[in-house]
Amino acid sequence: MNLLPYNAEQMSKEEEDKALTAINESELLRKACMETLKYMLKAKGFKPFPDEEFLLAHLRGTEFDCDRAAYKLLTYNEMIRNSPEYFETSVLDALTKSHLNPLLVSPIRMKDNSLLLISRYFEIDVAELPLPEKVYLDVISGFDLMQNPVTQICGITVLADAVDFTFSKIPQYTDYKWITIGACVLLNSAVRIKKIHVVNVSEAFISVYNALIPLMPKKMVDVLQFHSDSTEFKDLHEFIPPEILPENYGGCLKECELIRCNDNILQKEDFFRKYFPL
Repeated sequence: MNLLPYNAEQMSKEEEDKALTAINESELLRKACMETLKYMLKAKGFKPFPDEEFLLAHLRGTEFDCDRAAYKLLTYNEMIRNSPEYFETSVLDALTKSHLNPLLVSPIRMKDNSLLLISRYFEIDVAELPLPEKVYLDVISGFDLMQNPVTQICGITVLADAVDFTFSKIPQYTDYKWITIGACVLLNSAVRIKKIHVVNVSEAFISVYNALIPLMPKKMVDVLQFHSDSTEFKDLHEFIPPEILPENYGGCLKECELIRCNDNILQKEDFFRKYFPL
């Protein structure tokens, strides 16, 4: 099994060629799309104008579809400008609570070289960490993942743990602004989300979900995969090998071996503000 460390920036030539082909990347297309994207953003008055490294991440995230890349950048930028209560803040405001908001990364990549990101979103009560601070920490701590070229090319696999989700928490997450911002961040991220595995879900929920599949967009159905809380993660291991999972998902890794996305959070905020200043 091909297991690469999280900070890997090298792939074998064969793996790299295969991954680049999958996202339509070639030197000729890269140069052409870069110029096209610059023109489109300048025509829309995008400010501050990003550097080529940042634009390349968005082109890779959209498989070199210039229209989609421009739309994502413009939409993301507009979201931040229109949501001052979420983004006109600083990490220092929430720093003492950053440990409450764990986004974790496996130190070993998936077989397809995608990054395994572990989210325990419902672990935290919004009474402890209000939604604006929670969203801001999420965005800042995850934003720098796009810097790694391998992650740009190969994308991210998400493991979302629903074990702490209860019906009593639903009112905490029915804020319309939070829902729209969360959707915007997911849909307009520079990094492609290849698959979302939701674990610790009840059989009843899965039955309801399966009944709704005919009404859902095919793209969403293709990305989402639910795993029952009654299988002891055996069905999860059909997709994600235990070698790259922590012990509480039937894996081989100690919790302390996972990489916390909130580490060096102040430096990560500086990187975010480089492209989206106040």
